[in-house]
Amino acid sequence: MQMRIFFSLAFLSLFFGIRAQDMTAPLLSGSWQSTFTNPALLHRLDGKLTIGLPGLHSEFTTSDFSYNDLISEDESGEFFDANRAISNLDVRNELRNEFSFETVGFAWRGDKLALGFSHRNRFTGLVDLPKTLIQTVYQGNAQFIGETIDIAPYFQLTSINEFNFSAALQISDVLSVGGTLKYLSGAADARAEGGEILLTTSDDVYQLTLQPDYVINSSNTLDYNGVDDLSVDIDPARFNLDNLGRNSGIGFDVGVALDFDNFRLQASALDLGGSIDWTEDVTILRLTGDNDFEGLDIIRELLDDSTSFDGILDTLEGIFDPLEVKEDYSTSTGSTYLLGGEFDLTDQLMLGALLRYQDYGLNNEVTAALSARYLFADFLSVGGIYSYRPNSPANIGVNAVLALGPVNLLLATDNVITIFNPKDAKQASARLGLSLSFGRGDNDE
Repeated sequence: MQMRIFFSLAFLSLFFGIRAQDMTAPLLSGSWQSTFTNPALLHRLDGKLTIGLPGLHSEFTTSDFSYNDLISEDESGEFFDANRAISNLDVRNELRNEFSFETVGFAWRGDKLALGFSHRNRFTGLVDLPKTLIQTVYQGNAQFIGETIDIAPYFQLTSINEFNFSAALQISDVLSVGGTLKYLSGAADARAEGGEILLTTSDDVYQLTLQPDYVINSSNTLDYNGVDDLSVDIDPARFNLDNLGRNSGIGFDVGVALDFDNFRLQASALDLGGSIDWTEDVTILRLTGDNDFEGLDIIRELLDDSTSFDGILDTLEGIFDPLEVKEDYSTSTGSTYLLGGEFDLTDQLMLGALLRYQDYGLNNEVTAALSARYLFADFLSVGGIYSYRPNSPANIGVNAVLALGPVNLLLATDNVITIFNPKDAKQASARLGLSLSFGRGDNDE
């Protein structure tokens, strides 16, 4: 039971512990944050000189379930309800969290040429669990007599530092193009993105066979000295100048912007060719081998109260026969593609639309958004956004941009409903941004 409790806590902690390009920033022309989604938008910045100050963006999504789909309540309070959770899960179930901390940056905009630089730390947490794993842990494997099931979980925990060198060229009064060269420095990584752990329960002698073929890659994360001596340490904010040149890679952004009198179009491709070669403190665990057991529900028996924790570890080490190897590996950052536009309905009211395709490695996602923004005064605009996601089709967000002197403050969320009803949410996001603009009003648009 103690191991099942641990599994429950680990599963639920994903809702709060790990926290994409957001849908709001690309539709806020003139903001510093919009340039992260399209380098051509450097020419739409309000000031001749813009200084980016610390800001953050966080986005959390699930494949098709919420906190309340996993939880029940009795007189003693809330508890993880395995049967309720299983009834609400799909064949595979994903939790994804993306966090970006923007430290500092600047942009200079000339008449034809604009240049920019920025640094940010990006953390991605992704867990993809098969329903069969949850069923086996909490309900036993007897329900799978005569079947072979895959119980392998996939996961990715990655922290990278991104140094962006951008340039944009205004080719005509209508057309601007831009590009960004990204130097990527990996801080930490742990992932299992493929392989399988097959579990077969014989229908005649109730024999169980476990066949793992599974690889875990890690850098600056795992310290492995046996199953009973395994520690995990991932610090999303880890950064050391001495580590530059290790765990390194490059990526590219390209973008185009079209500006008409009251209509603006944009398209961009982000993280093209982005990859990192992980070479520092690399640990790779390969799980292989065949193991046969007698009796039903061996997994539940393994996790039972009567089984000591040391006994569990010994059994797991015998089952998976982990082989530790030291060799470098490479990963891809995944690409994002954006297509959007804004239309000035009046001098104060702006409408927008955005389509986004994002490759997450294990899978991909297409999202769409419609927005409206009202300029109450030269220093304040407030907007709303509706976004559609495959497993969360009705998201209503709000945003506000405040400009006081040279100081710009941006606040945004793509799903304000989560503030009032977080336990039923399948998606949540928030953005906070700060910047300074000098030479405001000198934009030729």
